[in-house]
Amino acid sequence: MTIFLGNTSNLVSSGLGETIKWLVQYRHVSAIVTTAGGVEEHLIKRLAPAFLGGSFDVATGERLRRRGTNRIRDLLIPNDNYWAFEDWIMPALDRIVLEHEEKKVRWTPSTFIALLEKKSATKTQSVTGPGK
Repeated sequence: MTIFLGNTSNLVSSGLGETIKWLVQYRHVSAIVTTAGGVEEHLIKRLAPAFLGGSFDVATGERLRRRGTNRIRDLLIPNDNYWAFEDWIMPALDRIVLEHEEKKVRWTPSTFIALLEKKSATKTQSVTGPGK
């Protein structure tokens, strides 16, 4: 029997990488199909500083939650970064709705991602030392 495991890339960065590794190592799956489902994670890391130091054995999810911090693999992302992302992306979403309603523009995932890439071209990823 062939078993395919389909997942979005953010499953690995959220901490399930070791589980997926175990499934492969012990041959519980035949193939893995991973999609780029975590596009927003990449944009959030580009828009505001992230901090190294999010190893799972040191920074527990409960502890991070109390501090208002999120983890993307070994990076720590303050909650404020998600608010900044929302402020940044809402005008793009408004533009898409307006162009669809007024000009009947049909947006595809690839054209939407291209718009976001262009919009984020002036931003650079900032990763600094251990989190606060």
